[in-house]
Amino acid sequence: MRKFGWLKVVTEKDLPKYLEHLGPEPLGKDFTLEKFREILARYPKRKIKQLLLDQSLIAGLGNIYADESCFLAKILPTRIVGNLTPSEIKKLHQSIIAVLKLSISKNGTSSRNYVRSNGQPGGFVPHLKVYGRGKERCKICSTKISKIKLNGRGTHFCPHCQK
Repeated sequence: MRKFGWLKVVTEKDLPKYLEHLGPEPLGKDFTLEKFREILARYPKRKIKQLLLDQSLIAGLGNIYADESCFLAKILPTRIVGNLTPSEIKKLHQSIIAVLKLSISKNGTSSRNYVRSNGQPGGFVPHLKVYGRGKERCKICSTKISKIKLNGRGTHFCPHCQK
């Protein structure tokens, strides 16, 4: 697992320059279905997971939640953006929001050494459907979860449930 992050105290006046290169935050009011469609339309040849992880397009969506969102939407992370149907796009938009809200309600994902500010682990791991479960059985169909490298990132999916 990668380790990264930083903290910088800035004035309200300086904040925009730190945020200007980031896309909309998935739980913010700017992450509408229409905005999501616009983002996807700009990069029709990219693989969907590659696009989801691009922080300049969508801020704050990491590897775990991209895999889980694709699973919930029943979309292979290797799918080409331009091949997604309007209903798949809508389902993926809804799935991103649902996965993030559930994870937040469970205090995040402690897969190795992440702990909350009070030292307690997050509680989302039992809710993971594909991430970190390579070669285990899918909780929905019992097919073995696949793990591949996609753009240098471990990518987990169910080859039966996701198309």
